[in-house]
Amino acid sequence: MGEFLNLPISKIIYLEDLNGWEQRTLEILRGDYFPERALYRGIKKDGSIIYLVCYSKRIIYEGKPAVQTVIIDITKEKKQEDVIRHLQRVESIGTFTMGMAHDFNNILQVIIGSAQMINLKVQRGELKKEDLEKYLDNIISISNRGSELIKRLKIFARKEVPSAEVFEFDSLVSTVVEILKTLFPKFIEIEVKLNSKDVKVYGSKTEIQQALLNIAVNARDAIVEKREKKLLDGDGKITIETCVKSISLEEANIFKVNPGRYVCVSVTDNGVGMDEETKAKIFEPFFTTKKPDIGTGLGMSTVFGIVSSHGGFITVDSKLGEGTTVSFYLPVFESKEVLSEAEAKEEKSKSAVMVISTDANLRRVMKSFAESAGFEVLFSDDKVVAVKVLSENLDKVSLIFIDSRTPRLSLKDTIAQLRILKPDVKIFLLYSTPETAEIEGITVIENPDEDNRIIDIIKGANIEKKEIS
Repeated sequence: MGEFLNLPISKIIYLEDLNGWEQRTLEILRGDYFPERALYRGIKKDGSIIYLVCYSKRIIYEGKPAVQTVIIDITKEKKQEDVIRHLQRVESIGTFTMGMAHDFNNILQVIIGSAQMINLKVQRGELKKEDLEKYLDNIISISNRGSELIKRLKIFARKEVPSAEVFEFDSLVSTVVEILKTLFPKFIEIEVKLNSKDVKVYGSKTEIQQALLNIAVNARDAIVEKREKKLLDGDGKITIETCVKSISLEEANIFKVNPGRYVCVSVTDNGVGMDEETKAKIFEPFFTTKKPDIGTGLGMSTVFGIVSSHGGFITVDSKLGEGTTVSFYLPVFESKEVLSEAEAKEEKSKSAVMVISTDANLRRVMKSFAESAGFEVLFSDDKVVAVKVLSENLDKVSLIFIDSRTPRLSLKDTIAQLRILKPDVKIFLLYSTPETAEIEGITVIENPDEDNRIIDIIKGANIEKKEIS
């Protein structure tokens, strides 16, 4: 272990992943958005490749910002996961083969028919230049269509390590829809509603295409099953819709993800639907309601693995006999926007005070004090929210008041995290507690609801900000 800890990072992380490691580390130190969990390839002593999952956070080490990382070797689990995903791709290829066979039969009929007409006209001595050009054009055009079908099939047959990139989500969904329209039966209508224009995601396009494809294939099979049981009135219908949604802290805790903006794609079908017992098992590996020669039960477990590895989550809504909606959410890639000069001046002129407290009465008093001094008030009730609020309002917040009595709030840790984001921010503690006695260099205000010094402190900060501006 000692030898490992003394190794430079270039001897631990695989060369091609090293830049990603360094970039993520810089983002953590700066307080920018970063995924808490990241996967990298590592190098063993013998030069072989292993897979490492890294959990990182900002800390203060010897008075300076630093990054603390826990590294876990998941090589065995990753190889098992890769086998399952590849098996699922093979299953998908088998599923598509039946649909593609019909298309290729049509392609061959055009090629054979055109070739036979050329041969017949040559034998009769009736072949004209314009006829030859027409038949050759038919052959070339339909052959290109066959080539395009092969390219689409190869997308899902590949077995390389997927690379991550930034891409437009609606564009990816459109690509998958084109594949589905080519391969799905004509009695199934595919309706598309794209509502996340220009929204981008960071991740593996191949894997996310695979996830959406798996869900759509399940929707198709549910409609086919309903039709075979003669329960389908009219044609089948699959609706694929995208949207953007803000996930609150409460929702994030439920789904075990980070709060923020997420892009969602929903696939709704009018197939057989599921009862609650079936719905509870759909993400279990090898669980399937299909016949043994149709499915292996790897489809939805693969979807779950892909979405989770991208920091997202899945919801399922289904009613037996009516249909199913499966939605998955992925974090939006947020690029830093450049404000116009007028917007920049307006933003700069705004000032805000942040108050960390769960006490409603104290919040009301602090809001009154701040607004009387011309300040906006931003509230948070724990460290996680406070860090997020400050990171989004670095130019506005110049004062932070922390209620020392706030439950489950580590004052030292909270202050350290806030000062990493904004070293010059002024922090005041409200009320004395045993923990405040251990903190040096920060003023404690004993009775904030009765202390007029708070108004003077806020007004003083406003004057300082104007002078600096």
